[in-house]
Amino acid sequence: MKKFRLKNIVNIMCICLCLLCIFTTFSYATDSPDDWVQQGKDFITTGSRGNTISVENAKNALMPVGQTLIAVASVILVVVTVVMGIKWMLCESAEEKAKLKTQLIGLTVSVIVIFGAQIIWATVLSFMQTATS
Repeated sequence: MKKFRLKNIVNIMCICLCLLCIFTTFSYATDSPDDWVQQGKDFITTGSRGNTISVENAKNALMPVGQTLIAVASVILVVVTVVMGIKWMLCESAEEKAKLKTQLIGLTVSVIVIFGAQIIWATVLSFMQTATS
């Protein structure tokens, strides 16, 4: 019974939080629809003036972040691979080896995601450079 009460209290709190989030966003929407149209036209006018983002600015801003993330991910992948290798050498039962094999699948997927993202970024960057030149 106590678990049921706690579950109901948590559900009520979640509903109240959702309602609070919904109604606070409506309270800030005080502009009239005419102001919305004017803001949209101003946005389009600003974009048509040629204030575009250059490839070099995007590259200079995002490249250090990407390099840092790839470096950190590479170090983590090496550490995890070494730890899994040591566990593999020390495990004696077939159950432990099977568990390590399932973890190896996750490690392989993470390697593919990390270095696949790097390949996608390089492809997008070269596409942007050819499209703007």
